[in-house]
Amino acid sequence: MRAKNIHVGYCRSTAGLDYTRHRETQRELAAYKAAREQGIQPAGTHQGQVDFAVQQSDKIGRAWDAGQVGQLED
Repeated sequence: MRAKNIHVGYCRSTAGLDYTRHRETQRELAAYKAAREQGIQPAGTHQGQVDFAVQQSDKIGRAWDAGQVGQLED
């Protein structure tokens, strides 16, 4: 007999390892990808790091590079 309507089950949902966390991770990675496509280099893939890099890019008028923070010239 074939199984129909098979759904993926997430284990340990009480630990936050469920579909909601998966969607959050995918949104963070999409924001990181969008920033990288603009030439911005955030310090990491977390939403706060990406948002900070985008804000800094807007403020200084050029792409932000977290690796060059101490070496920026005005």
